[in-house]
Amino acid sequence: LHLGSPTDIFADSIYFVGAATLGYAVILLLRPVLLPSPATAAEHRRAEKIVAAYGRSALSPLVLLADKAYYFSLGGSVVAFAHHRRTAVALGDPIGPPHDLAEAVAGFCEFCLRHDWQPIFYRTAADTVDAYQEAGLQTLSIGQEAILDLTGPQIAEVSLELGRVQVVRPPFAADLLAQLRLVSDDWLAWTGRRERPFSWGWFGRAFLNQGVIAVLTTPSGDVSAFATAIPALPMNELALGLLRHRQEIEVGELAVLLTALAEWGLTHGHTRLNLGMGSPERVDAQAEQPFWERLLQKLHLRMTPVDGDETQFVLQERFASEWEPRYLAYPGAGSLPAVWAVLAQTTGLS
Repeated sequence: LHLGSPTDIFADSIYFVGAATLGYAVILLLRPVLLPSPATAAEHRRAEKIVAAYGRSALSPLVLLADKAYYFSLGGSVVAFAHHRRTAVALGDPIGPPHDLAEAVAGFCEFCLRHDWQPIFYRTAADTVDAYQEAGLQTLSIGQEAILDLTGPQIAEVSLELGRVQVVRPPFAADLLAQLRLVSDDWLAWTGRRERPFSWGWFGRAFLNQGVIAVLTTPSGDVSAFATAIPALPMNELALGLLRHRQEIEVGELAVLLTALAEWGLTHGHTRLNLGMGSPERVDAQAEQPFWERLLQKLHLRMTPVDGDETQFVLQERFASEWEPRYLAYPGAGSLPAVWAVLAQTTGLS
């Protein structure tokens, strides 16, 4: 009896477990969805004050969008989440006083227990892993965010002959939004993507008005690409949101767009440009990781949507000066099929 090499067994197990997981996820997706309760105006104002004082990641601006519900800890932190069926998905780490992190994580887990929900935290930072493990959750590396240091030498000299870039602030003219809408719809069509408001933003006034838009036009004046960026306060960080373009555009032209956006950020007091989650190939898979952890990591990449497209990943590799790992905190391996199904519903199917 020939069992094959460990590599073959590992590869085969991914497809076997993936098929079983996909079947279970489809069943969950077909069940009725419990929509998240919208935050009240008072809760939103309370969250806004906390984010303004303690926000420290590129996800902070997304915490204040209308699709989020809030949990407030006794120590002054806020957890932004959406709940579907019996799972509550928190976006990033709790935002609040650093000394309250562990209590906020534990408090949210208890809050979920009272509502019969499974708690998960999506895209948490590396320096907060201990807080989740202390609360009884497991953590899984799910990718890395690309960071461009605007004060360093990484901003390359890029010829502006490829097009013209203008960085505009709200309020945006109706005719400009109409042109951007055409590019956005075209990008969604040829990439086969859907809008992902929970963790990435979407093309709509409520999201666009949060920041600036860099617009690239052809010599004839037609919009060929655009990028949105939101200030992540109180950090001096600019967070890249949507990067959408015509299919025929060259990577070099998009490099012009990002360079112009980076230069605008630097002149307006920002020191970092967050370029978003990198390619799935950048998941921090270590050889010393247990077999099942590596298996779960591979399955996660197969079962959840990806933020950008291949062009964006190329730009990240070109521009990023550092990479910051991000994690998923979850109750245990048995919860992952439900977690993946909910992430697909919450963050949008690729």
